[in-house]
Amino acid sequence: MANLYPPMRAQGRNGRSAFDTFNDSLDETIIMGELKACTEEFLLNHSPWLKGLDQPGVVKASLYLFDEYVDNIVAYLVSEISDWAEHTFNVYNDTCGVFPSKIDVFCAAAMSYCAENSIDFVGERPSHPLLIKFLALPSSKD
Repeated sequence: MANLYPPMRAQGRNGRSAFDTFNDSLDETIIMGELKACTEEFLLNHSPWLKGLDQPGVVKASLYLFDEYVDNIVAYLVSEISDWAEHTFNVYNDTCGVFPSKIDVFCAAAMSYCAENSIDFVGERPSHPLLIKFLALPSSKD
C-alpha cells in the first residue's frame, strides 16, 4: 500500500511552497476514496487479529472498520494538519511524512475497533506521531 501523501520537495507546484501545495490538495473525500479502495487488501493481508473471530465477527469487523473507524481517523488527521503552521508541516515532512501511510491509518482503526470490542489486537502498531496521539485520546472513535 502506497502512502497517501509522500514527503514533498521543498518547492511545491508552480513555484509555490510544499506547504501551500499540500494544503490545497488535502481533501477528506479523496483520502477516503483512496483508503476505501485498499480496505479489502488490508483485511486480507494485514489483519491477523481477524483470525481469532468467528464468521459473524469477521463480517461485523469488516463492515464497521472503514465506516466507523477509518472515517473518524481521517477527519481527525485532516483537522490536525489543517491547523498546522508551515514550520510544523516542514518538521513532519522532513521526519515521518505529513500524512500517515495507508497501513498506519488502517492499523490505528483496527486497534480502536479491537479495543472497543474487547478483541486482542495482533498486528502492526501505527508509528506515525499523529496516529499515536489519536490513539491516546480518551475515546478515539468519538
